[in-house]
Amino acid sequence: MFEFGAFSPPVPDLTKDDFNLIGGRLEVIHQQPAADAKTELRELGGYHLLHWIQNNMSYWAVSDVDTTDLRQFADLIRGR
Repeated sequence: MFEFGAFSPPVPDLTKDDFNLIGGRLEVIHQQPAADAKTELRELGGYHLLHWIQNNMSYWAVSDVDTTDLRQFADLIRGR
C-alpha cells in the first residue's frame, strides 16, 4: 500500500526568480503515485498545463500565466 509520507517530491525555493509557490498536489491512483510517460503543453479551462518526467517523477505545472513564463518556471525546476 502507498503511504503519503513515503513520497516527497523536491520543491526548490524560486522566490528570488519571481516564482512564488502557493499550492501543490500529489495524485494517487490505486494506491500508487500517478505517472504518465508523455511530455506536453496543454490548455484546459483557461489554464496552461506543462508536463514532464524527471528522475522517475512525473511533474505538472499548472497556471494561467503566459506559456513563456510557465516554460521558464519549468526550466528552473528542472535545473535545480
